[in-house]
Amino acid sequence: MNEPSREDQGPVRSLQSHGERFLAAAGPAILASLGILLVTWLHYTTLPGLVRFHAIYRYFYFLPVVYAALRYGFWGGVLAAMAASLLFAPHIFFKWSGFPEESLNDLLVTAALIGVAIITGTTVDRMHEAERAQAETARHLARSLEKLRSQGEELRRAERLSALGTLAGGLAHEIRNPVSIIRATAQLLQAECGPETAESLAVIQQETDRIEQLVTELVHLATGHEPTPQWTDLQALLARVRERLAPLAQTHGVALQVDLPNTPSSAWVDPKRIEQVLVQLAMNAIQAMAEEQKGGTVTFQVRWEAQEPLPLVLEVHDTGPGIPSELRSRIFDPFFTTKDTGTGLGLAVVQRIVEDHGGRVQVRSTPGQGTTFTVRLPGADSPHPFSTSQPHHI
Repeated sequence: MNEPSREDQGPVRSLQSHGERFLAAAGPAILASLGILLVTWLHYTTLPGLVRFHAIYRYFYFLPVVYAALRYGFWGGVLAAMAASLLFAPHIFFKWSGFPEESLNDLLVTAALIGVAIITGTTVDRMHEAERAQAETARHLARSLEKLRSQGEELRRAERLSALGTLAGGLAHEIRNPVSIIRATAQLLQAECGPETAESLAVIQQETDRIEQLVTELVHLATGHEPTPQWTDLQALLARVRERLAPLAQTHGVALQVDLPNTPSSAWVDPKRIEQVLVQLAMNAIQAMAEEQKGGTVTFQVRWEAQEPLPLVLEVHDTGPGIPSELRSRIFDPFFTTKDTGTGLGLAVVQRIVEDHGGRVQVRSTPGQGTTFTVRLPGADSPHPFSTSQPHHI
């Protein structure tokens, strides 16, 4: 026998899914209705003179009515009780002349049935309301705890930066002067001693440059830098970033891709500082993929999300090895690095620059699939000219 194709299985699965949802929603109502009909059938197929049987059957109505109230609340119970009463009423009146006492008891049971439906349904509705209130309270507490945790982390980070600022302010001048003297002396020695010492002196200059860079990053991280925003052409900015990174990317077999709107777009940012952010994030991505020696792609994407409080979004996505989950919470800490030659200040400086702009930086990463850094920045007070047309590649 031939098995149905995938095209044939699609409608079948859709029908099965709809059927399952229908049974889940209407199943209890069908079951309660069948219960009421069954009890009614017992009454009408039993002789009126068999009073004891009728006295038992009438209490069976409570089962489907209470079940409907438990599943559907007040209105479910009331509607079930009304349906049972309407079906039971002709039987009551047919036997009234012969068995008035039992008929009166039937009426009292009918009234009790409606009362039980109201009480049970109301209780169930209140329980559901209490559950919803508890769920909303739990969500509110979870948001509050997350906010407190975030504020606690920001406070601890501010304390660390304050201590770091005090240290940086005191050491920057004391370190830079000796470093400048060492660099100048190495340049003089290189000119006097000739090529035989050039390699060693070049190492000295490289290391002094590295110390100078470390001190500069440390001062920027600790003291911050008030951004100087201006209308910045994002296409030109990303073209500069790509041009700066192209030699490094080509060396490691990494492709650079930039997604921008078709029309020229601009944003109210400090171009030098945002360029520094994008270069640092992309360099980290390239270096991570270089360690894998498999190449890859770094994609810059810009978009405008008008409904968000921070509408300008800059993303740097790579196809590298990703960041292990246990390290993700530490990557913005000063001096934390997994590279042998890193200072551990790059991402901390990135976060400081973004915060100086009133924005925030987020990271998503899947080990083995890549990492995405998302920088969210506020728009200008005036209408933002950032275009929302479809992106293209440059």
